[in-house]
Amino acid sequence: MNRPGDILIAMYGATIGKLAILAESALTNQAVCGCRLFLGVLSDFLFFFLLSQRSIFRKSSKGGAQPNISRTKIITTPFPLPPIAEQQRIVNKVDELLSLCDQLDEMQTMREDSRDRLTKATLARLSTSDSNVEEFRSHVRFAIDTLPVLTTRVDQIKELRQAIINLAVRGKLVEQDPTDEPASELLKRILIKKKYLSKIGRNRKKKPVRPQMVSAPFELPPSWCWVALGTIFQYDAGMKRDPKTLEPSAWLLELKDIEKGTGQLINRVQIEDREPKSTKSQFSPGDILYGKLRPYLNKVLVANEMGYSTTEIVAIRPYLQLSSEYCALALRCPDFVEYVTRLGQGTKMPRLRTKDAIVAPFPLPPLAEQYRIVAKFNELMSLCQRLEVGISDADNTRTRLLDALFHVATKR
Repeated sequence: MNRPGDILIAMYGATIGKLAILAESALTNQAVCGCRLFLGVLSDFLFFFLLSQRSIFRKSSKGGAQPNISRTKIITTPFPLPPIAEQQRIVNKVDELLSLCDQLDEMQTMREDSRDRLTKATLARLSTSDSNVEEFRSHVRFAIDTLPVLTTRVDQIKELRQAIINLAVRGKLVEQDPTDEPASELLKRILIKKKYLSKIGRNRKKKPVRPQMVSAPFELPPSWCWVALGTIFQYDAGMKRDPKTLEPSAWLLELKDIEKGTGQLINRVQIEDREPKSTKSQFSPGDILYGKLRPYLNKVLVANEMGYSTTEIVAIRPYLQLSSEYCALALRCPDFVEYVTRLGQGTKMPRLRTKDAIVAPFPLPPLAEQYRIVAKFNELMSLCQRLEVGISDADNTRTRLLDALFHVATKR
């Protein structure tokens, strides 16, 4: 039985070193060591001392899945015993410093809230379509001057990446070149190719169909044009295959292999390693692979080789060669994600229906600009990655510094 004022210290698992001062009598099991005070020892002083030993207890624990520290290790730990009056002065000073830490923490929280609001406002101003050229340039200059200071956490880098995608699909990431063939001419050539493919039987539809696009979400540069996705892409273009007929060494893609929001491949697995039972869809190099199940997860990948996928992933194939990387960006942009998310609301396992996908608005730039956008986007993503690594390194440095300071303070 542990009495009020006893100090309890956890000895097992992830809670090793966790402390508490009992306010009432309580029973504990073998996972907890109870420390009862002798005359001349203040409970708060012992508590602070044990708190300073917590990292040492954790490092000296033994065991695999369930590490533990022995009671012997705790009770044989050397304990510095100052006079009781000095113990009280130490406790008072620690309480004072902890109170100051609480104030600093509250101030830091307020500062981070302000930083977050300013960061969001800065990124949002870059994505607005109603500002004129001079206003936009002013927003860009402000962002360049402030974002290195404002962006101090990894989650803020995610917002920065989304802002860059927004700029890319709004025609604001690179300058328009007046010598580029406009997107309207590119669209004409796409429609001619689409009609030809339908005539020779390469298009599964009996006649070329030009879907009626839903309303455009924002204004585009004059050399761009809005089109319905189904006008320039064959949606769900992959031939369906019986898994028994597939080559064992071929690539088999599932939704869990695609990182949400980034278009990164997490895992590449062969058919023989998964032994599929259900029908699969074949895709080709350059196809945009889109996860239609729970589309708000934003899983979009460009295929770099032929393979097969679950039917929850659709191959989106342009009728005429476009920049697949740009097309994937357009499908990952916040406006498109908002569109597909809205359609799936109220459904436990929402899927993007074909009839909704083919009428989705797609921002089509001139072909040459598509490649310039991708080059600039990749350059900026590289900078974001470096910034992310820098933030992580800074966080690790701050953590080591605080640990060192606390260790010195408790050893005085």
